[in-house]
Parts: sequence; C-alpha cells; structure tokens
Amino acid sequence: DGRSLPFGERFQVLEERAVGKDVWLKLGEGAPSGRWVRARQDGTVNCARLSQWRELPGRIPDAAFEGQVFPTTGVYTEGYSGSADVCLVSASEEAFWREINLEMLFRDIATATVFEQECGGDQGFMDWAAHYATNVVVFGQLRGQERKRLVVTVGHTPRWRRYLQGRCRGPDVETVRLDISPRQLKECGGLRSMARRLDFAWEEVEFVTGLTFLREHCRWTGADCSRAARERLRALAAGWAGLDPERRARQLSSAFWCLDEALQGQELQVRDSGLLWDLLAPLPFEEAWPLWDAAASVSWLMTREAAAGRLRAVYDQWPTLLPAQRVRQLQSAFRCLEIAFEEGQLPAEDGEVLWRLLWSLPASLAR
Repeated sequence: DGRSLPFGERFQVLEERAVGKDVWLKLGEGAPSGRWVRARQDGTVNCARLSQWRELPGRIPDAAFEGQVFPTTGVYTEGYSGSADVCLVSASEEAFWREINLEMLFRDIATATVFEQECGGDQGFMDWAAHYATNVVVFGQLRGQERKRLVVTVGHTPRWRRYLQGRCRGPDVETVRLDISPRQLKECGGLRSMARRLDFAWEEVEFVTGLTFLREHCRWTGADCSRAARERLRALAAGWAGLDPERRARQLSSAFWCLDEALQGQELQVRDSGLLWDLLAPLPFEEAWPLWDAAASVSWLMTREAAAGRLRAVYDQWPTLLPAQRVRQLQSAFRCLEIAFEEGQLPAEDGEVLWRLLWSLPASLAR
C-alpha cells in the first residue's frame, strides 16, 4: 500500500520470497499482519534477520546494511525496542554513536535515546522531555515484569577508567558533567528527577564508555575496538581543515583518550602515531599541553619514531613559543625520549636537535 515501516521496528515474518534481486517478506503478528514488505531492493538492505546477527562475534560487517547511509555525524534517530536485557537511555554522540546504533539495530537491543537536530534544546524542551520519558518507560519496559538494565554511554575523556564495566552506577549528575554532552546532562538530570515517578532506582543506572558497551553488549573484540579507534583518528585527520580551532582541540582529545582505552597497552602503528603528532603539533599551547603531558606517559604512543617526531615537532614550533612554554614542551619531549629510548641510543641527528634546544634556553630555565 506504499506505506513505510517505522524505523527500528521488529516484526514476525511468515513467509519470504525472492523476486529477481529483490526479497519480499510477509509479516505476521501486529498491525501490519499479512502485508508484504520489500526487505531488499536493488541491492539495498531495508530489513535485517535478527536471528542471523544477534549472537555474531565481532563487529557487524558493512555488508549487513548494504545501500544504507549511516553518516558519522547527524545520525538522527528515535527510540526502538529490543529483546536484550539492556536499554541504552542516553548516548554520547562522540563515543561511537553511529557504530552503537548499528549494533543495537542488528543485535536487538533497545534504546530510548532521541537524536534530532534540535533535541534537548530550549525550544520545545517540555515536549521533548515528555517524549523522552515515554521512551524510557516503553523501551526500558519499566511497567513490565522483566525490566531492562538502564545504561548511559559517556564521552572519551582522561577519566575513562572510571566508567569500565560495573564501576559507575547512579552517580551525582554534576560529578559526570565533564564526561557527557549538554544534551545528556539534561537527559540524565531529568531521569534522576523522575526516577521515583517512573518507578526505577537511579542507583542502578550504569554509566560506561562507548567501547565498554560495544565489548560487553555487542560482542566486539579487542581488535574491533583498536581498529575503530584508529579509523576515528584517520577520519578526524581527513576532516581537520573543516573544523574550527575549538572543535579541533576537543575532537583530538576525544580521539586520543579513545585510543588510550582501545589499545590496552599495544603500540600505535607508526603511520597513526605520526598522524596524531601532526595534528597535535600546530595546536595552541594552552589547548595542547594537557595532551602533550598525557602523550609523554602512555606506552602505546612511545615508539622511538614517535618520540623523535615529538622532539622535531617542538623544534619546528620553537620560534613561536614563550620561554615558559619552551621549557614545558621540551620537558615533555625529553620525557618521551626517555621512555622510548630507555634501552637504546638516541640517533645522532636527534641528539643534536635536543642539544640545540637546550643551549637556546636561558641558564636559569635550562637547569
């Protein structure tokens, strides 16, 4: 009859027919019972067989949603149901929301999240809040016998270890303000205030990183996580020219801490470590120094090539730095070299660069 099915809706299938390259399904129980829908059209996947993907180990492959466009930004969705025992009630758009959304669709996991262009804004906020609360009740099954566990994903920050599986439940929302978006702050604040009326315990709501959610509920492997983190860094580099300075610093910080969680001590490939240093080097000192300090202490970035590259980046920036900035940057680069070359000798040309920088400092600072 030309009508579309709701996004994320689940249906029972009574019959399946292939007509040329298209696949048709006859639907069972529910309002559209007896209707035929086109599950695949001209190579585009419109419907997924959940039993095929629910328990699949590893990341859902791109072929599963062939022909569909799931952009890395601006993925606007509403809530949908699922048979898994968890419901995602708030998601960080910077913490693999695209990948989590795809995984939930194919693995039959419910979500109450509302991603719209103006979601969480002041205009029409009461209507949005009422819609969101309804989603939590319906898709979290708060009125049913088998309630779902409610989960929030946070952004990639230096505090990611706080949000590993089971470590953070029902926090004071103000204490997680730096790790969630302004929209999530409204969602979580609203949820906590409505907990008694919605008859659930805020203390049981779990806050996790996006990667933790993907590992625990979507069967991602360590290799899947590290590949996704590297892909994110490369995508950031590809779109770097189009970002304003403030977003550059924020996005790079997020990508850095994502790598820190994903790599679990494995070394970053030389290509990607060089890419990271290339993005970090031109940032203004005030925005870059927290990452410089962090970079000097993580084992996954301290390959010898990366440490030498860090020193050369400081050398290139040297004329633009104030004296105090020079000291801090050189201390950071020296720490990188110390870690990377603990059991080796610094190449002569890099040693010469280091001495040039040291000799150019005033004696009072060089000490």
